[in-house]
Amino acid sequence: QMKCLREEIGVVFQGGALFDSQTVLENVMFPLNLFSDLSEQEKRNRAVFCLHRVDLKGAENLYPSEISGGMKNCQSNSFTT
Repeated sequence: QMKCLREEIGVVFQGGALFDSQTVLENVMFPLNLFSDLSEQEKRNRAVFCLHRVDLKGAENLYPSEISGGMKNCQSNSFTT
């Protein structure tokens, strides 16, 4: 029951709270890896879709240190879309 609930909840951390050793795409895929039964390609497709929804097309392979503060906020918002 908790797993089902966690699949429906998104969390946004103030200040981005991104893993600096992971790319933007890997950061967005992180919760999918924990709580999803999707295939790797499905997770990747979903993460890319979410990044595009918050205008981060083309930022998938960048690291948090390579994106602006505004882009970090957009990425954090992509976790909940």
